[in-house]
Amino acid sequence: MVVMTEATGDVKPGADNMVRRRLGQLIFAAVLMGAAGITLIIIAIWAFSFHGVYSRDLRRALGGHTLTSAGVLFLVVGIVLIVCAVGVLVGPRVNRWVGLVSRLVGVVAAAACAISGIWLVAYYPGWAVTYAILGAFIVYVLTLYDRELRSSWPWAPLRAYAAKVFALNTKGVLVPRGVAVAGLVLIALVVTASLHQERYFLSVAFGVLFVALSDPGGVYLSRLRRLAVVGLVGALVTALGFGIGGDAWGWAVLAAFVVTVVAGLAISFGLFAFVAAVLLNVWLLITLSAAAGLPARVSAHPWQQALAWLIGSAIWIAFTFLLWLVQGRSSQPSPLPEIPADAPPVKLSRPIVLFGIIRAVAVAGSVAIAFGGHLSSADWMPIATLIAMKPSLQQSTLRGVQRLVGATLGGAIAAVFLVTVTSHHALEEIIILLIGAGVSIYAVNYAFYAAAIAGAVLIAMDLPHPSNLDAEGRRIFFTFAGVAIAIVVDVLASLLPKRKSSAAAPHADKAPAAAPHAD
Repeated sequence: MVVMTEATGDVKPGADNMVRRRLGQLIFAAVLMGAAGITLIIIAIWAFSFHGVYSRDLRRALGGHTLTSAGVLFLVVGIVLIVCAVGVLVGPRVNRWVGLVSRLVGVVAAAACAISGIWLVAYYPGWAVTYAILGAFIVYVLTLYDRELRSSWPWAPLRAYAAKVFALNTKGVLVPRGVAVAGLVLIALVVTASLHQERYFLSVAFGVLFVALSDPGGVYLSRLRRLAVVGLVGALVTALGFGIGGDAWGWAVLAAFVVTVVAGLAISFGLFAFVAAVLLNVWLLITLSAAAGLPARVSAHPWQQALAWLIGSAIWIAFTFLLWLVQGRSSQPSPLPEIPADAPPVKLSRPIVLFGIIRAVAVAGSVAIAFGGHLSSADWMPIATLIAMKPSLQQSTLRGVQRLVGATLGGAIAAVFLVTVTSHHALEEIIILLIGAGVSIYAVNYAFYAAAIAGAVLIAMDLPHPSNLDAEGRRIFFTFAGVAIAIVVDVLASLLPKRKSSAAAPHADKAPAAAPHAD
């Protein structure tokens, strides 16, 4: 403390009180970090030396892991917190970068401690709330201390990039679209539950959702033809995905490659056709994952699942037909006003075809890793790769980060509801509300849209075992891996034109000068 006080001797008199107040807050945060680190080390020592019988709450909180592995984690985090606390205290005197890096690492560690409390709410609510409050307070103080942290590298670039990731288009809120989709999904849930056919709910729900998002609007007969085509193609994709499953991973890789290439070429039929093709591409990856998650010797019923998809498509078509009748048989706008209705088809060119093939290779490669390696909960990796890949590296990075942020937030949302809500019916209602919220804010911010949809999917996938939250962490990790694959492939693809141009430069130097053109 004395060292830090001496480091503030050159502060202007007018700002002395504010600096000293912030300095006191920073010292308090450092002391809290040190105390938390010492506590975690003590817990780690206890975990290493414990040989008794686990209590029921302790077994559920560990989520299948051993107490020794948890002790290693506590030990590492405790040491990191103590080192950060020392760095924060002595940093201003020793070196500017020591204090800056210590505060940045402290922010990450404190945030991790606060978020990890979510997993303990159902078992140790007092400790969980305490960890969350202390972690949030430490993060707040460490980022508030002075302008150095907010204006120096890497904080200033991170703030600027975070502004892009979380940029809000407030005019993009479309509540009626979300209410309509949520209501139709609720109808699908009630029908499948009443018939005791819950295993087909996924196909019905996504049939409603993806056909709705593919709706071009306009004159009803033309609109009906397009929706019918999407519904029929989606049924074939459903049968293909559930028929192949995850065990025949070679066929899964081939199917993912072919469907991704065809989806990329659909841009020549217009933007709505391209959107529908990409959604069906995502649906193929979902069906492969769903079939791979079934127990051995249990049939996926591919044609029954295809029929369920057709039923979901028919629900949306019937809904639009009723709206058409109520509104006097007039043309209706698309549920996706973000896509201009008068956008002309894009003519296929060599770069477009090449990008489609490169993206198909990346998606097929991630499918091979996920299903060929039989990795648990790796089904989100090819989906993240497909969504993150864009024609430019900057677009891929931004969309990939938004996808990763959305998956992380969705995992936190799912964890909160899974550990605090015990009723399956209440969780099903939460799933529908999240789907409706996500569809409503689709054009507001992709990260928040992805968070709502990811939360709904995670809750739906963990309904049979809501107390086991290990899958959330694994899916977030594989989402990060899928985004990384997309970015790496984009980087390599961006280097190809540069290499060709550099290789052509020596030949251009040796070539004779061309004759000037006649005016």
